[in-house]
Amino acid sequence: MIQLEMEVSLCAECSTKENRVGNVTWIPFFIVGLLTCGIVFVPVWLVAPEGMGQASMFPFVAGAFVGMIAGIVVGTFAEFVLKILLAPLYGSLLLKRPLTVLSVLNDSEDLIGLSARFTKDKKTLKLSFENDQIAQEFISLNPQENL
Repeated sequence: MIQLEMEVSLCAECSTKENRVGNVTWIPFFIVGLLTCGIVFVPVWLVAPEGMGQASMFPFVAGAFVGMIAGIVVGTFAEFVLKILLAPLYGSLLLKRPLTVLSVLNDSEDLIGLSARFTKDKKTLKLSFENDQIAQEFISLNPQENL
């Protein structure tokens, strides 16, 4: 297992922007997803047939599974709609950020001005900078690296 831990210090302005982007991306995804999961869980739990023995928990498992899938789908849709609606207010930064469900699955880290992900062979880390000024600052702070 390869684990990436990055601590990127952000200036006050970038930190504020990063928090505002979170308000439009992962927060609506989780809130809408959890509400949808709860709403879908109850009818599936009540309708699912109850088995005998170990299968007696089937209604709970079915309700949780269907609720989780519905929560992911509806939460992603809500996040997508909010990103489209609020793009004029937040700018291109919001549109470049991947959807929450995709960012969890693609093993990457996306911050203001910086995106980091492993290459397919998991031996190299690929850093993508939003602008040349940030890239030049990174190069000047890391002269020992072969960039």
